[in-house]
Amino acid sequence: MVLVFTLALALTASAPPPQAAPPSSPPQAPGIPAAKAPPVQAPAVPLPAAIVGFWESEATSRGGLGTAMLINADGTCEYTVTLKVTFKYTFDAGTLTFAGDEYGTPPATLAVAFAGDTFVATPRSGEAVTRTRAGAPADAAKPLIGVWRYPHATGGTAWERYTADGTMEFRMPTSERPARCAVAGGRLAILSPEMKTDARYEVKGGKLLLFGSAGEARVFAPVAGGRWYGRAEAKPAK
Repeated sequence: MVLVFTLALALTASAPPPQAAPPSSPPQAPGIPAAKAPPVQAPAVPLPAAIVGFWESEATSRGGLGTAMLINADGTCEYTVTLKVTFKYTFDAGTLTFAGDEYGTPPATLAVAFAGDTFVATPRSGEAVTRTRAGAPADAAKPLIGVWRYPHATGGTAWERYTADGTMEFRMPTSERPARCAVAGGRLAILSPEMKTDARYEVKGGKLLLFGSAGEARVFAPVAGGRWYGRAEAKPAK
C-alpha cells in the first residue's frame, strides 16, 4: 500500500481515551525499535506542545482500517496505517466471550488458560492461539488486563489491550512512514520521501483536527499513555 495523506482524508468518507494534553514523549511498545526519520530538515523551533503526542483517527474504513500519527516536539513523526477495532468482552471462570463488532464480526467464546506471561485461547471450533504479554501485568489479581500480542493468521503481529471496563482494543499495523512535521500559519506539513503535503489544523476539545481542501475534518484523538502496540513488520522480498 502506498501511503499518502490524501488517502487518510478519503477514509473519513467511508467511515473508533482522550486526555487534556497528549504526552510529550510517548513510550515505545515493548521490544519495538523506533523508526528512523528520513533526511528532511527539522523545524527551526519545536512544534507546539498541543500537537505533540500519539494520535489515532476516530474514523475508520468499513473494514476497520485507521491511521495513527506519532508527533515529537523535535519535528520527527511517524505515520501508521493500522487495523483498528474495539470489542466488548466478559471474562468469567476461564471463559472469554466477545460481543460482535460494528463490522459484522459475530460473537465468539474462547476457553482461556494462563501460564506465566502467556495465555492460550481456544475457540469452540478452530485452532488454539497463544498470546504473549507485552509489558508488566496491570493487575496481578486480574491477569487478562493489559497488552498482549500474537502472530496473526493473515501475517504480521496482532496486538490486544484489555481494560478493566470490559473493552478490548485490537490493533494490527500494516504500514509505517517515518517523516518530518512542521507547523506554520496554522498548517501542519508532513514531509517524507513518499509524500509532501500540508493541511490546516486545529486542536479542539483535546483532539487534533486536520482539514481537507473542501473543509472536511479528519479527527484524531490522543492515546492515553502513548503508543501501546508495535510497528508494522517489513514484508519479505519476493
